[in-house]
Amino acid sequence: MIHIQNTSNASVTIKLREYKMRSIDTPPPETEVSPPLEYLEVIKHQVSKTNTVEKPIFHILINGLIDGRLYKFEVSILIPSSFKGSHISTVLWGTYSQDFNSPDLALRDQWQTVFVTAIYRDDLPNMIPSLVTESEYDTHFYTAGWRLTLVESPENTVQQNTIDNDSYFIPTTNEAGITFNDESRRAMPLGYLYNNGGLNNQKGALAGLLAAAYDAKRPIFLPELYQLDHKNDVQKTVPFESIYDLGQFRDFASKYGVEIVEKPQDFQSDDPHGWIFFNGNPDFNTPATMGIDRTNALVPIIRNSNILVNLQKNVFENEEISTVLQLRIENDWQEYATHLRTALGSAEDFIIPYPYIFSKIEKTIKPIPRKIYIVSDEKNLPVPVEEIKSKIYKEFGIELFWKSDFLSADDMSQLGVLNLSLIDFEMAMDAEYFVGLTRSTFSNNVCWEKYCKYRRPVKTHYIYNNSSSFLSLRIDHGIFPDPESAATVPVSFSDYFD
Repeated sequence: MIHIQNTSNASVTIKLREYKMRSIDTPPPETEVSPPLEYLEVIKHQVSKTNTVEKPIFHILINGLIDGRLYKFEVSILIPSSFKGSHISTVLWGTYSQDFNSPDLALRDQWQTVFVTAIYRDDLPNMIPSLVTESEYDTHFYTAGWRLTLVESPENTVQQNTIDNDSYFIPTTNEAGITFNDESRRAMPLGYLYNNGGLNNQKGALAGLLAAAYDAKRPIFLPELYQLDHKNDVQKTVPFESIYDLGQFRDFASKYGVEIVEKPQDFQSDDPHGWIFFNGNPDFNTPATMGIDRTNALVPIIRNSNILVNLQKNVFENEEISTVLQLRIENDWQEYATHLRTALGSAEDFIIPYPYIFSKIEKTIKPIPRKIYIVSDEKNLPVPVEEIKSKIYKEFGIELFWKSDFLSADDMSQLGVLNLSLIDFEMAMDAEYFVGLTRSTFSNNVCWEKYCKYRRPVKTHYIYNNSSSFLSLRIDHGIFPDPESAATVPVSFSDYFD
């Protein structure tokens, strides 16, 4: 925790969290470049040729700022003679910048200071000091002395490209500043309150949190888990350990040197839902074995419950059902798919009449499955379950089952939204055939987690959001969100299996 003291003796608390973009390697402090002042840490930023100016290569979250006040972010930059980029800028994401300067690319192998100013507004909740760059080559540059300053008036911003000890490090009567300290950052746990996405999006945020903690050698605190009853619009959170086996997860974190601590009592964040950590790619962790181990360590308590064991027996043995379908047609999906259609065009069948999905199944899976177990949010479907059952049986002779056909109303009510979702997930993972779509983190994680759990290729998972009248067999083990890649680009992590 860092405090800024202004001239009126009012105190501002600033909490900060560093998160390094996955594609950038920010190693420990460099020794090959001397800092502009001896007690500053030098950070080397590796820039990939795939970087664009829209993607920050390094940024820090700030909160606790004063509405309507002007802030200045400044940092010292050293551009080596080997630098091949065309652009480096400082940006305050989440605000409207007032003034800025850029480094002089002609000044090589010497420190220069760049800055950007912006007025903080409560209706734009994030102020994120960031660096952006653009290069057609793999290259690098250095920074030191990241600093945020509360400025009393715009006239006090210093526009210079040189280190000046008085103006840079000693606050004037009209401004008070902080210099970010790497040791204090390292001691603070990373975390967020809860991710307000679906359960599989919550897994994505947790994966990113673990990757960031591993890279930064920082402890974490575990988020609570969020559940939303779409039909009744009821939201709540529950403790992580009420849904997942905390002991197994702690063992995994310990293996990779990530300490799990209690949430700080005074924790605040501009990103309480952890979306900055989120990555929809299920293998998102370094080293590669960490993603696999994390997946297997996230064990739902309900996995070994009698209610799930009995359901699996009734569905897979008694009813002899071999195919599970994620029928992603719920009301919330209709809204989300409209945005997808705008972004992706009509090249994918992710929002189609549900009978067409069964037409694809009938043409693809042989022999044609005469019974299919459906995973979906039953209470949030656009049409009643019985209407869907009747229509599909009449058109295709396929009998459909939902978990409500096997579980009592009392069981469904007591289990809650998260456990009901996990039951569907476990059923999908254990089915001989699974049909889903690549734009759903549920479907992608079913394939990925089955691959990690059984440590053998998953050969009978299909997708229906392809632009074809047939299903496509996915060969990517759940990695790709676009159907063409999922069906044509083989992905294997078998080298990392023990």
